[in-house]
Amino acid sequence: MGVLANPISQEKLKIATKILENRKGTGFDIIRNEILVPLVKLHLKLVLRAINAIIRDHVSIGKDWLRSLVTAI
Repeated sequence: MGVLANPISQEKLKIATKILENRKGTGFDIIRNEILVPLVKLHLKLVLRAINAIIRDHVSIGKDWLRSLVTAI
């Protein structure tokens, strides 16, 4: 079984959001960490339910999530 064979716990999601850094570029989802962190803090159960539904139902998230965009400074 893969790493995502089991649902993500509230504690794991909290830990993951604590290590996100501000002022970093977005990926193809265009969701900035500055938005994601407070969203998880305010609506932890809702975000967790959505993420676990994606994992449980094997929803395809698309190939774009496997790529990153880097801009030279």
